[in-house]
Amino acid sequence: MDNVRNLVAADLPAVATLFQRVFRKRPDGFAPLSLISYFDALYFRNPWYDERLSSLVYESDGKIAGFVGALPFPFLLKGSRIMTVLAGNLMIDPALKNPMAAVRLLKQLFAGPQDATLTDTATDTARKLWEVLGSATIQTYSLQWVRPLKPARFAASLATRASRAFAPLEFLSIPLCAAADTLLRRFSGSPFHIETSTLHEEELSVELLLEGIRSFSATKSLVPDYDLPSLEWLTTKAAEKREYGELRRAALYDRNHSLVGWYLYYPNPGKAGQVLQCAAKTAAASRVLGHLLNDATAQGSLALIGRIDPQMVRELSLMNCLFTHRGSSVQAHARKTEVVQALHGGDAFFTRLEGEWWTRLQGDIFD
Repeated sequence: MDNVRNLVAADLPAVATLFQRVFRKRPDGFAPLSLISYFDALYFRNPWYDERLSSLVYESDGKIAGFVGALPFPFLLKGSRIMTVLAGNLMIDPALKNPMAAVRLLKQLFAGPQDATLTDTATDTARKLWEVLGSATIQTYSLQWVRPLKPARFAASLATRASRAFAPLEFLSIPLCAAADTLLRRFSGSPFHIETSTLHEEELSVELLLEGIRSFSATKSLVPDYDLPSLEWLTTKAAEKREYGELRRAALYDRNHSLVGWYLYYPNPGKAGQVLQCAAKTAAASRVLGHLLNDATAQGSLALIGRIDPQMVRELSLMNCLFTHRGSSVQAHARKTEVVQALHGGDAFFTRLEGEWWTRLQGDIFD
């Protein structure tokens, strides 16, 4: 007998084991205690926990054969509080011969009391399933930007990723690539040149981040409804992500000591860094982006990758960023059409921090 029910704490070892088999390709499904603890912290100990907005498991013959995670997350829609669910880690046991299992999980999740269900990590297969069940693909926030910082080294690393046969050549080419990259960044006419920033950097505290988000998002229709404890929990958990190295945070001020922007990103030295969140006043967007790119270069990033912010598209283009879709889509299944309209129109403060991309379940290895 198959059924879909709410996740309970006793399910976590089985869910973690399934996660290892499906997403980490471990045939034995060995789930370390650190992974089980992380599932517990993410889905049972988050600051918005509500048992009515539960993750779901698919049970077949008394065994856990499927799962979809649900992280409650509050937004303000035109000033009124709404509750959404951030869905993620949809997985079905490969041995389960029931093509409707994933459909049943998502349908029951969508039927919950939340105003909207969102995800920012839908694969192409998941996207098609979400669309069949009535969700909208939000192209505005599904695009990413890529800015090579050390283009010669970055190109060599991409070649190695395409074929390990290039690995020896990448190593041998490092001195030549370093010289080429220095020249490409030095000349003002080069597309890889970045002007020195005139902004003053200070540490980005959680208090300042909360103040900045509330201030900078004031004109948006859809904005996250943070308080200090919830934002503290979120940024602390995001800093635990290991895949791209240590999280860097900076608040940026102009010469009048007015906050003009901030960023949080993972430098990932020797590889492509990843931007978690970058915000700026419109008039200072180019300077904030320039400061971020210079900092990432100094930290050893070969390139920087971030999610498109519709407010910064012009500045990103002027910075010679490339726009791409890297196989992960933002999906929205909402009872309130205004949620989808705000996302489609870029009228939302919606970064990687407001999704589930930041979780360790997206990429990290547990041991």
